[in-house]
Amino acid sequence: MARGHPDWGVNTGSFGQHELDLSENAARLGSAYSFLRSGKVIFVDDIDTNLSHWIAENTGPGGAITRDTTYSFFGSGSLKITPATDGGQNHAATRFTPLIESGNVGLTLLLWLTSDKNKVWVDLYTVPDTGGRAQRIQIDADAQTISYRNSGGTYVTVFSPNTLYHGSAPVWMLLKLVVDVDNDEYERLYFNDQVSDISGNSSPVAASAWPSIIQISIRAFDTSGNRAPIYVDGVALTIDEP
Repeated sequence: MARGHPDWGVNTGSFGQHELDLSENAARLGSAYSFLRSGKVIFVDDIDTNLSHWIAENTGPGGAITRDTTYSFFGSGSLKITPATDGGQNHAATRFTPLIESGNVGLTLLLWLTSDKNKVWVDLYTVPDTGGRAQRIQIDADAQTISYRNSGGTYVTVFSPNTLYHGSAPVWMLLKLVVDVDNDEYERLYFNDQVSDISGNSSPVAASAWPSIIQISIRAFDTSGNRAPIYVDGVALTIDEP
């Protein structure tokens, strides 16, 4: 049905279509999860071509980041992170993007942990010119917990699933973290079909030499030292989240 005056000559669907780019369509229509359809998309990375957007970081030797074409959720590949040899150290994939201060910021990604000794830190650092916060979500397969890090550095459990890994089949879990950049606080955390309000809680202060940026880091551990990999797909950054 036409909207407004007949001179518009368009219907609601075609009018809305012109306001969306292809990445927003993919983020919304390509997902069965309604909370993936909120906010305005800054980027969606389905790891379909290469890892040119990511850099490797580590706190110990023996790890690696590679593009894997055996397992994926979207497209033809995923980001494989092999942990460091020392079980107390991590290997990470990191990506930087300019900070656009427009409402709440959301980070969505899919993870597959392959061992009960995997631990993952998902870091979302929001660093405006006036300082910022180092938000972190911890997924601990051994403890069977998903937690956020508070301003004192303590991990506060939000979800306690029955299991957080699968040793052979690509069993993906979906996480989304929403943060309030204006007030330097967490807002919400999603795990598959569950959601928790974690608003009013802050994370440690972020130290960075690069103002007005967002840093996304996915840090993988294998506490046994066996270097069991984790896989990442469908990384999306959004602004203007509710």
